[in-house]
Amino acid sequence: MAQLDIASADTEVDAASVPSAVPASWTGLAANQCQSALDSAVLLIPALHPLIDAAASAAKDFDAMRGGSS
Repeated sequence: MAQLDIASADTEVDAASVPSAVPASWTGLAANQCQSALDSAVLLIPALHPLIDAAASAAKDFDAMRGGSS
């Protein structure tokens, strides 16, 4: 469970660390591709939280089923 807690905290830091736009001085195809990648990252990182929560819940259920704790 500790790994899931760390992953959850990491996604919060990562989401805050990703810029929403490339610098205005960047132009051309590479800037457009970088912006597209940033747009995807900005959407993807927060979407990880429900998956991490589901994994944590499943791990707790599994531990309870086998009589252990995490």
